[in-house]
Amino acid sequence: MSKSSVPVPDRRADLDWLRLGAFGLLIVYHAGMAWSGWNTPMASDDNIGWLREGMRFLDRWRMPLIFVVSGAAVMLALGTRSVYDFSLDRVHRLLLPFAFGMVFLVPPQDYLEQLYQGKFAGSFIDFMWQAFSDVYPGGKIHSHHLWFIAYALALTFILLPCFLWLRSASGRAIHARGGRVIARTGLQWLMPFPLAGALLWLAPSPDNTNGYGFIGPWYGLGYYGVLLLYGAFIFGSPELLTALKRQRFLSLVVVSVT
Repeated sequence: MSKSSVPVPDRRADLDWLRLGAFGLLIVYHAGMAWSGWNTPMASDDNIGWLREGMRFLDRWRMPLIFVVSGAAVMLALGTRSVYDFSLDRVHRLLLPFAFGMVFLVPPQDYLEQLYQGKFAGSFIDFMWQAFSDVYPGGKIHSHHLWFIAYALALTFILLPCFLWLRSASGRAIHARGGRVIARTGLQWLMPFPLAGALLWLAPSPDNTNGYGFIGPWYGLGYYGVLLLYGAFIFGSPELLTALKRQRFLSLVVVSVT
């Protein structure tokens, strides 16, 4: 069997439902931004208090959930493929949609936003003529809601050595032992600390920006990179996943009061 014909593991229904739910909440979240009272590009004069509080609760875990699920999906997509075949698959599934969105979806959205805020008064053609003068915010174009795709693509290749090690024989053995120890000792409650470290130590740094409009600050790469690895680790360890499921209601209470 050639490398290109190596079968990819079957899809996991639990991941599909989590992804569907997470992106569904993402749509509801952004639709509600107009009535949140927050500083958004297009906001209504009417604010809905209960909607804002619900969005504040979602804001704590909506994007972390998406990146955790994406980390598990990376391991499924990697399977037993070669690095070359996996890279082509990621380019096909992430880079091409991102490029399409940056050409056909983001410019009209940016144009309408600039019109609404009174920052631009010309035609769409005039806007496009100036749009690519620089990356956002110096110019008029940035990745908008496609930033997730840019992050996922960049982090997948940055962390590819980790994913390759996890699928190796030694990586699988250590992964199994580590997941078992964590599940039996409750060490999963320490998993938020690296995330807190990324926010507390990297976010306040004056050098937290990497200078590129499509990726964003370095602390974002660190924060979401950890979540991507968590997804690969959690969903690859049945014992740890079972322990997390068992504590899901306690976890909900903890995140609600913190």
